[in-house]
Amino acid sequence: MKSYYINHQNQKDGAHEVHTADCPFLPGSIDRRYIGAYKSVDMALDSARVEYMDVNCCSYCCKSEADAAIA
Repeated sequence: MKSYYINHQNQKDGAHEVHTADCPFLPGSIDRRYIGAYKSVDMALDSARVEYMDVNCCSYCCKSEADAAIA
């Protein structure tokens, strides 16, 4: 299981990004909130949607995992 965080600051498209704990693009502690440890990025995204309607996964740390789940 991986630990996931949500960025409080929205991106240019309005979405809030979900990152893994080891992502080099993980926001500083003030701009993020721990959302939990999950078996998949899809579960982390579902958790993040409780707080923010528009969320997506970081293209660096979890996009390939999300793409693999779709395939």
